[in-house]
Amino acid sequence: MDMPVTILVICRPKAEFHLIGRLLAQVHHTDYQVIWLNRLDDGLEAMVRGNCDVVLLDYHWNNGSAMQAVRTARSRGCTLPIVVMTDDVESEVDRTAIAAGASDYLIKGHIDSRLLERTLRYAMERNASEKKLAQLAHFDPLANIPNRILFRDRLEHAVELSRREGIPFALLYLDLDGFKEINDRCGHDAGDEVIRQCARRLKECIRKSDSVARIGGDEFTILLEHTNDPGHIAHVAQKVIDTLSQPMSVGADEVSVGVSIGIAVYPEAGDDAQSLQKHADTAMYQAKQIAGSAYCFYTADVGEPHPHSLQESELRQALRGNQLEARYRRRLDAASGRLIELGLELCWHHPERGELGGEHCRDVAQQAGLTAELNNWSLQQGLQDLAQLQKAGWKQLCLMVPVTAAQLTEPNMRERLQRLLVEHGVRGESLGLEMTEADLAEHRQAVLSPMVELVQLGCHFSLAEFGCGSASLGLLQRLPVTSVRIAEPLLVDAGQTEAGRRLLEGLVQFAHHLGKAVVAGGYCDQEQYQSLCQLGCDLVNAADEPEPLTPSIIKGGPGATSVTAVAYPAHGS
Repeated sequence: MDMPVTILVICRPKAEFHLIGRLLAQVHHTDYQVIWLNRLDDGLEAMVRGNCDVVLLDYHWNNGSAMQAVRTARSRGCTLPIVVMTDDVESEVDRTAIAAGASDYLIKGHIDSRLLERTLRYAMERNASEKKLAQLAHFDPLANIPNRILFRDRLEHAVELSRREGIPFALLYLDLDGFKEINDRCGHDAGDEVIRQCARRLKECIRKSDSVARIGGDEFTILLEHTNDPGHIAHVAQKVIDTLSQPMSVGADEVSVGVSIGIAVYPEAGDDAQSLQKHADTAMYQAKQIAGSAYCFYTADVGEPHPHSLQESELRQALRGNQLEARYRRRLDAASGRLIELGLELCWHHPERGELGGEHCRDVAQQAGLTAELNNWSLQQGLQDLAQLQKAGWKQLCLMVPVTAAQLTEPNMRERLQRLLVEHGVRGESLGLEMTEADLAEHRQAVLSPMVELVQLGCHFSLAEFGCGSASLGLLQRLPVTSVRIAEPLLVDAGQTEAGRRLLEGLVQFAHHLGKAVVAGGYCDQEQYQSLCQLGCDLVNAADEPEPLTPSIIKGGPGATSVTAVAYPAHGS
């Protein structure tokens, strides 16, 4: 027999509680323990405490809203699966229950023991999977510390806590000095080991109440809670410098890195997450102007004159000039090995700082409010490149371009895109538009109509970073999304652990059940390619690319006038 399962039933009539108990008593392979509460406010507190496995909640209350209780419980950290019970099939329940955070709903007059047990079991299993997905999606697999997504959540939480309760905190932005040289001299494996050792050392520098995250490349952040004391903050920053500056053994080599630290203290350096990030970043670049490792507090004097504060104007100049370049990741059909799709990424050739990746472009664009302009440039350039490739013989090639909700909801988006397609002679069926799961989930109501309009042009939509946990599973059914790109942390974990492999296999099967194609992002070797094929992925990134490819390299590749571009033998051949 399985472990006992505790069910919290929140309803007014005691007869309904007894009915649930009798139905579950007919299930012999699981020991169900049922707890009853007949007040909604008591039920809310019990959901927040979380001392059960699943909640059965009555939808109808005379003196309160069940959906408001669900939303409040979720906002207070409740992660339990919640199944709503209603008297009849109601569109309002279908529309509002899942949106509020419920896992599923049952119609009271149609509940039998098999349906009840299956619904509860499915809600618990899906909840466990979502928690695992969230864990993988919010932690950096290389450094084993929180990633950019979780860092942003914690920063926003710290801001809200400070506004509500006056609890001070400080944000530290860290950038390693000399890391690129180690990567170039000793190889990427050595660089990975440096990142791991730096992450371990950073955790040793902070208290349990503080947190450290890797936000990409060689950049880290630290949140120091319950302090705005400059002396204490400076002490931590110097401790970080001293600790990271110690030599590291990497294979047969001994290497050293420096670190530049920018510090933003709430609320002096900003009273919202975006301002704090921007100002800590500005202070970090000021610290880089000092010889050797250093830290710098953000002040108004630091903010204005420093070149980094000109990044908005620099990006505007890059958009007008010839500094941006579109690059492409090749995606192969897993069944045949044929090249059928290109994923567009950006490279910024900065006149002073050299080559900057697409992630840097997006960060600056987000801070400057230029995300739509950047994506519009990508769309224009991508269609131009795709038209050239199709004329060169790649007739069936598709292009996947990132878009945002803000871009989709711009006035006349449909007309502008239609004009671009006609101008470049590209069919709408050749264009894919990719949104992140978080962006789509946050703006699902606003983007539905624009998405439908663009689908009418022949375009198709893909959901990026699938598995991050920010979108409800029902979202895939309601929006016109034809494919999902698995979040890379899940792919990494699948290659390292059996549990990760089973989780990825279940996610692929779930997407296929909803009729969605599955794209595996990230680069992989031949063994990983075969493994992803066996798991059922439909598209896999080509593995012979050390970095994204330019259109000229693709056209100069094998069979430039043919669609076929086999990186590995087709799966099963």
